[in-house]
Amino acid sequence: MESPAIVVYGVTGFTGRLVARELAQKAVPFVASARNRTKLDNLVAALRRDLNAEVETRQASVDQSHSLDEMLQGAKVLINCAGPFMDIGAPVVEAAVRNGVHYFDTTGEQGFMRWVQSELAAEAHEKGVVLAPGSAYEYATGNFAAKLAAAKGARKLGICYAVRGMAMSHGTKKSIVRVLSSDGYTFVGGHLERRKPAYRLFDVPLPSGRTVKGAWFPGGESLTVPLFANVKQVESCLAVGETAGKLLKLASPVIEKLAGTVGGVADRVIDFTGGDPHKAGAEPDFVVAAFDPDNAHFYAAITGKDPYDVTARVIVEAARRTADTPPDEGGFTSLPALFNVREFVDAVDLDIVER
Repeated sequence: MESPAIVVYGVTGFTGRLVARELAQKAVPFVASARNRTKLDNLVAALRRDLNAEVETRQASVDQSHSLDEMLQGAKVLINCAGPFMDIGAPVVEAAVRNGVHYFDTTGEQGFMRWVQSELAAEAHEKGVVLAPGSAYEYATGNFAAKLAAAKGARKLGICYAVRGMAMSHGTKKSIVRVLSSDGYTFVGGHLERRKPAYRLFDVPLPSGRTVKGAWFPGGESLTVPLFANVKQVESCLAVGETAGKLLKLASPVIEKLAGTVGGVADRVIDFTGGDPHKAGAEPDFVVAAFDPDNAHFYAAITGKDPYDVTARVIVEAARRTADTPPDEGGFTSLPALFNVREFVDAVDLDIVER
């Protein structure tokens, strides 16, 4: 019997479970993999009970490279949902390259993306292996908006994430701590420059016509957009209130040091907080806008509902398409460089707003 083409690692975490359900609902065969055998068996039992899905399992651990190699036997595509990625992501993506398996993940950590690009991109290119970290709500939607803006002739781009009503998983909270405590880079003047979180506030135009403040953060778009668009500036930001934005800008010089100092303690505190965003009963929605960072001209936006559900739909669609039709070229990349943006966005039930 032929092995499934897609493997999902970190499948027992919050995002991993959503990805597994998305695959099962679409009747896409896959291998479910994680470190904890009991949690893995419980997940597969739930998929069988709820969706009548039969799923193969393979136990693997990031500290046992042979188990990762065995996990990938017969696979074409790996979806990695195990984070924080700066802590445990390296062995997984290294295994993908080593075994010639295309790689997608759900990271929001720019530092990890930079590491993948600098350390593994050349080997992946030689082997024809796709490396597409950040193929989730972050940073797929931002990359999509950037691609649409670039088609309108944009040379300078701000990408703003504006979310309402969203609770966060444990993994997301821990990743935020790492994003704030690691080096941050933005793309200005045609090259990467180091910046501190919230070093700049942007006036962000939304599709509604309203303008909000956006605080800079080290987003993945600074690494990916220059690879598919002729731009000289790409800066990512998060929508914040006027007062919060000013406070963040004032605190910018110490945010990185503070986050690094409390990181270990923060992880332990996070473990005692709620870890299932869907239990909060909220109905989140989002706008990811591409705009001119200097004059606040609106170019395009991607809109949708729950970012976690969007992550599952996006990364499953990317993995399925790649397994069915492998790309001609490998290396460090992003979804707009692999797929037609308008067709892909429609396939995952997102909306495009343009003026």
